[in-house]
Amino acid sequence: MIWYKTWLESRTRFFVAVCFLALACGQFVLFHSQYIRGVPRQISYIEYIYRTTYGDATVLIFLLFATLLGIGGLSRERTERTTSLTLTLPVSRWEFAGVRATVGLLEIAVLALVPALTIICLSPMVAQFYPIGQAIRFSILWFVCGSVWFAVAFLLSSFTVGVYSTPLICMGTLFGYIATVNSPILKTLPSLNVLHVMTGHNMGYFQMHSYQLTGALPWSVLASMMTIVIGFLTISALVVERQDF
Repeated sequence: MIWYKTWLESRTRFFVAVCFLALACGQFVLFHSQYIRGVPRQISYIEYIYRTTYGDATVLIFLLFATLLGIGGLSRERTERTTSLTLTLPVSRWEFAGVRATVGLLEIAVLALVPALTIICLSPMVAQFYPIGQAIRFSILWFVCGSVWFAVAFLLSSFTVGVYSTPLICMGTLFGYIATVNSPILKTLPSLNVLHVMTGHNMGYFQMHSYQLTGALPWSVLASMMTIVIGFLTISALVVERQDF
């Protein structure tokens, strides 16, 4: 029951995110000949996909959707006056938070695979090929970085109440973070910038001349990020467990 209820709460946002990413990536693939027609120099298909998807605004859009998926929980239900119904279910608040976190992370994993599956499946229709290994590796980076912002929104939702105020605070936090990590001081530390980790920009595992990920992924950075995710989700569960609804 609690799994189904949690899924119902986020399914609209999830389906909107899936459809948007699939349509965006799909049109980049299907109409790539029209897009590159105005490019002053000849570029490879791999470079084109990187510039339109894995290294472009699509990355930020994915993070926005990941953040929106983290919004919800008992604090939001309090504004909708459905908290009492949820609390009557035979599960603890800790379990409720755990289920919501698990469902959300699974949704982030699916979202991270949408560009990869779309590009891989549609490329043959335009007589092109994109390496499956590259797509999967980018999906791993997207999943971990998306999970961080899902966890941030998950945590902020535990402290804030309001149908509109919570999304605004979460979006403001995301853009504030982006502005901070792009400051002159922090620009020298690209590992702190999730956009750089996702795109490989200024990172040792990405080659600009081939527009491909090379060598091993930054597993220590990714592990640190997942540790932060677990920490934020745990703190959120502890907060909810002690709140008075």
